[in-house]
Amino acid sequence: MKALLIAPSLNPVTYKGLGKYCRELYERMRERVDVDLIVKSEEGDKVFSTHTEIPLRLLKAKGYDLVHALTPEMGIYAPLLFRNTVVTFHDLIPILASKEMEFKFSTLIPSYTRLTWKLSSMARRVIANSTQTKEELTKALMVKPEKIKVIPLGVDERFKPIEGFKRREVYTIGFFGNFTYRKGADIAVEAFKLIRRKVDARLILAGGRIKTIYQRHFNIREMIKGLKNVKVIEYVPDEDLVKLYNSFDVMVFPSRYEGFGLPILEAQKCGVPVLTMEDAKIPWEVKKESVTCKSVEDMADKTLELLMDNHKRGEVSRKGMKYASQFTWENTVRRTMAVYNELCRRR
Repeated sequence: MKALLIAPSLNPVTYKGLGKYCRELYERMRERVDVDLIVKSEEGDKVFSTHTEIPLRLLKAKGYDLVHALTPEMGIYAPLLFRNTVVTFHDLIPILASKEMEFKFSTLIPSYTRLTWKLSSMARRVIANSTQTKEELTKALMVKPEKIKVIPLGVDERFKPIEGFKRREVYTIGFFGNFTYRKGADIAVEAFKLIRRKVDARLILAGGRIKTIYQRHFNIREMIKGLKNVKVIEYVPDEDLVKLYNSFDVMVFPSRYEGFGLPILEAQKCGVPVLTMEDAKIPWEVKKESVTCKSVEDMADKTLELLMDNHKRGEVSRKGMKYASQFTWENTVRRTMAVYNELCRRR
């Protein structure tokens, strides 16, 4: 089998979960099949290359048994040029919630995305990273359920507790994500303010350096002005992520909407309890072992409970580690390979 993968980037720092998915799938597929890769020349170019560079390079591509676009924007033209095509969808947030998530250009983005992603959904097979994304695909883009295969993302084996790394002088609460409204950076800060009234704790806000052109970003420095014991780490190299998670006693993940939510599982695999919001649109299979909270006040109270109660924190930690260990990149690749084989048999 000769396969062609199309990806926006293999960089997990710039593209976070998307970048990890693209990198892991490409590297592991190389061990199984003859695979080539098309990746954008410029990571920062979100739109122009999608309609120029990518289709031009696809027109020159010949002799492939299968073409797999690893994101929907990379798969707009593939179904028009190749018979055996697969496209992976990670979420439908730009179509379903751009206004609620306070995206810029919220009147234009849903229409543009719906049109282009509808073309991507014409692929012979569609992979959704969660049951939530599958349900959204069937409702918003009218994709037939039988055409969609749910294949979750994985967590690398390097995510684990670091021996002797913990037990700090003060309780440490972590947040990892872009400093955007959707990711809930504001909720993390407000919950910390309530926690600081009762215990000596510190907050680490990490991962917000990457700017998305269409999402509202907070001025994080202005938001925490006058607040003590807050550390901002805007840029986190991928190789430092395990150490970052291990520096947390608990992690708050107050994102309002996720197609998957990989940091939840990565932190849990490092033994860190994770708190999420009860009303957040995050796939149930990802947040199953997180501690869900009804409000900012509830998040503060439950964080305090975990910090003060070693037994409770240990119990939540063990359950999270056991559950997160089920999500592996090997399973992701094996199940993706099954989609490839099924398509090629039907040629």
